[in-house]
Amino acid sequence: MTIAAKPAGKERSLVRDRDFQLFWGGDLVSQLGAEMMLFALPLVMVSTLNASGTQIGLLEAFYTIPFFALPVFVGCGRSAGRGGR
Repeated sequence: MTIAAKPAGKERSLVRDRDFQLFWGGDLVSQLGAEMMLFALPLVMVSTLNASGTQIGLLEAFYTIPFFALPVFVGCGRSAGRGGR
């Protein structure tokens, strides 16, 4: 079994692929929004609500807990659903 080689110069660049551009454009907007949230939320808390450093720290901790706790519970649930393997 042989694989036919593509002619030189006929390769399509991944950067020019529309689906690739939409995917990375959407990811860029998502990441930018997440970073702005991490910066703006404590700033608003301090300026508007006169929050202390402890309150801001607790808010940031509660904001990040789901990123660590949720995968553990989902993984345990999936393992139990497949017969415990």
